[in-house]
Amino acid sequence: MIEQPIGVFDSGIGGLTVVSQIRKYCPGEEIVYFGDTARVPYGTKSANVIRQFSVENTRFLLKSEPKLIVIACHTASCLAGDYLRRKFPGLTFLDVVRPSIEKALAVTRSGRIGLIGTPATINSGHYQRLLSSRNRSVHIFAKACPLFVPLVEEGWTSNSISKKIAAVYLNDFKKQKIDTLILACTHYPLLKKVIGRVLGKKVELVDASEEVAWQVKEYLRGRKILKENGARKIRLYFSDCHAHLKSIIPAFLHGERITIREAAFPAQAGRGKLCTRL
Repeated sequence: MIEQPIGVFDSGIGGLTVVSQIRKYCPGEEIVYFGDTARVPYGTKSANVIRQFSVENTRFLLKSEPKLIVIACHTASCLAGDYLRRKFPGLTFLDVVRPSIEKALAVTRSGRIGLIGTPATINSGHYQRLLSSRNRSVHIFAKACPLFVPLVEEGWTSNSISKKIAAVYLNDFKKQKIDTLILACTHYPLLKKVIGRVLGKKVELVDASEEVAWQVKEYLRGRKILKENGARKIRLYFSDCHAHLKSIIPAFLHGERITIREAAFPAQAGRGKLCTRL
């Protein structure tokens, strides 16, 4: 019997925060991850291009015969999630948007919800529409925070620069008296401490990576296909295996020690590499 893994794709390395949480909730599951590092960022690209890239990422993961695919990229979730479900009707897709919305609506006390993400995620209006459709009484305050991603990838998650930038981006939320903030980008969980300091303890931070990982577990358990025991196998593929990857991957996997190996494989837009096998 072929062991079916969980497939995960993202525009780059941010989706490894999702991988880390899936490993926490589903430790017996094998995971195959694809990060499109050759074409990152998705957050500044058009909807048509994002859909095209998402289809190609899905087709790559299909080679591993996954039991489901997690769209770890918020931008792709917003702009390509429904398109992928129509394009691949026999395949189950879980995205980072829906569980984030469910959590935010469950924990908000005042109905004043903040939302931060890439320009494409915020400008798509997808989060805002889904939140409003679920609860018309909520007040949504959205802001694009494009500098957060490069801060995380530089490893500047708690220095004076990250604190100043976070204050500039987030101070308006304090005036708007939000009590819940959705972190609508897979990089943002690494800035939780800085964001929390700016907004204060009374603001609940919704980490989409954790919420979608819990949804993955519930989906598999509900269909009695959750693998409870076994080796914690993970394969991480990237469309561009640049030198900086080795130094930043551990931060997204909570400092876990990894071994880097490279092996050529035919990727969707040329040749990529299997950079990491855990």
